[in-house]
Amino acid sequence: MKILVIMKQTFDTEAQIVLKDGKIEAEGVKQILNPYDEYAVEEAVQLKEKNGGEVIAVGIGDAAFEGTLRHVLAMGCDRAVVLDDPALQAADARGQAAALAAAIRPLEADLLLCGYTMIDCGDGEVNIRLAALLGMGEVMAVSQLTLEGSTITAVSEQEGGRLVVAGELPLLIGVDKGINEPRYPGMKNIMQGRKKAKAALHLSAEKLGLSPESLQPVCQVKEVFLPAKRSAGTILTGEAGPAARKLAALLHGEAKVV
Repeated sequence: MKILVIMKQTFDTEAQIVLKDGKIEAEGVKQILNPYDEYAVEEAVQLKEKNGGEVIAVGIGDAAFEGTLRHVLAMGCDRAVVLDDPALQAADARGQAAALAAAIRPLEADLLLCGYTMIDCGDGEVNIRLAALLGMGEVMAVSQLTLEGSTITAVSEQEGGRLVVAGELPLLIGVDKGINEPRYPGMKNIMQGRKKAKAALHLSAEKLGLSPESLQPVCQVKEVFLPAKRSAGTILTGEAGPAARKLAALLHGEAKVV
C-alpha cells in the first residue's frame, strides 16, 4: 500500500502575529507542521505498521520547510516530495492544488491523508480541490479510521451525531484531532529523518509542467488587519437584584443583545 500525506508548515500556535506594511511579518517567527497534518502523519505511519507499504510526505515549502520535513520523516514517513518553487508558494488554493495534483498523479497512491483544516487560514480548500482534481472521493473531519482490505470506514463527528462512511480506495481523508496521539521521535529516528531529508525529491513548477498562467490567482487578498482590541469589561457589584437589573439595562442599551 502506498500512502501519501499532504503537509503544510504554519506559524507556531503561540506565535505573536505582527503586521508590517499590510502583510504578516514572518521574520523570526517559529514555524511548525500544521498540527492537524501531524495527526495525519501519525495515522499514515500506524496504517503502514499494521498493513505494510510506504508513506510519502508531500508539501509546498521553501528553505524554512527543512525542519518540518525532517520531523515527518523522523516520525516514520519513508520519503518526501517538496514543491519548493516560489511561484507555487505564492499561488492561491487553486494553483497549489493543481501543483500537488501534478506531483501526486505519477505516484499512484492508494490513500491520501491530510489535516482537515489549516490553523493559519482556518480552511481545507486546497485538499478539497486536490481530491476533485485527482478524481478521488473525500471525507473530512475524520476522528476514526478503519482499513480492511481495500475498504476504508471513516467516522466523522457531526453536530448532534456521528457520520459513518465506507468507501473503496483510492480516497482522500482529512483527519481531525483525537484520531490518535502523535509520537515523539527518538534520537535514532531524528538522525534517520535528517538523512532521508537529504534524499527528498524537489520539484519546480516547470518540472511539474505548470505554466505561469495556470498559477495565476483567481482569489486575491484585499486587506490584512488585526482584530480590534477588546475594551475592558464591566464588573457589577452589590445585591443580586439591583445588579441583575443593571446587567439587563447594559445588555439592552450598550451591548444591544436583548
